[in-house]
Amino acid sequence: MDYKLISSSATEVHLQFRGTLNNIALTWDAKIRTLQSIILVNPEKGVRQYIDIAEQDTDPKPISIGLNVQTISKPEILKTIIMITNYKKLKPGRLEYGAFYFFKHN
Repeated sequence: MDYKLISSSATEVHLQFRGTLNNIALTWDAKIRTLQSIILVNPEKGVRQYIDIAEQDTDPKPISIGLNVQTISKPEILKTIIMITNYKKLKPGRLEYGAFYFFKHN
């Protein structure tokens, strides 16, 4: 599975990979973040896993993915690429799924 890593940390990865949207080939410009890193701003508010695809028609196509994992490592990157490339009903906008997660910060 080929992808181009733009930047990475333990909680956020920016990468590009080939895929399709509405049967049109494109390059995804993906940012994958851990839910815990997202919730730092408002710890009382729960957050769900999500896929958020930009509305504008550009190539590369911006996509943001939030995952309930401790860190973003190579296995999470590969699983996310597979999920995005195999998901046939993707469309622009935000799709939230799964339970709400709450994180406590000290």
